[in-house]
Amino acid sequence: MKRITRAQLNVFDAIVTNIRRRNYAPSIEEILMVSGHRSKSTVHRHLKILKAAGYIRWEEGRTRTLKVIKSVSEEDRERLSIKFQYAY
Repeated sequence: MKRITRAQLNVFDAIVTNIRRRNYAPSIEEILMVSGHRSKSTVHRHLKILKAAGYIRWEEGRTRTLKVIKSVSEEDRERLSIKFQYAY
């Protein structure tokens, strides 16, 4: 399976956080604001990748239907954290 990137993890975490706080899925605009991305198309691309990787799913044509299917592994989170620390 292809590993997710830091940007995709930010989108995933924005979804999880919103669902935990509000008990419903975030809109693309809400994900955009929280994840730090600049365009809706970038967020949408990350959502498609997360869906293809089996992390999330949604019902086509319906709003706020994002569902988390599986969590990001601690191994991937650690890998991204280490990678991020050494990026500077």
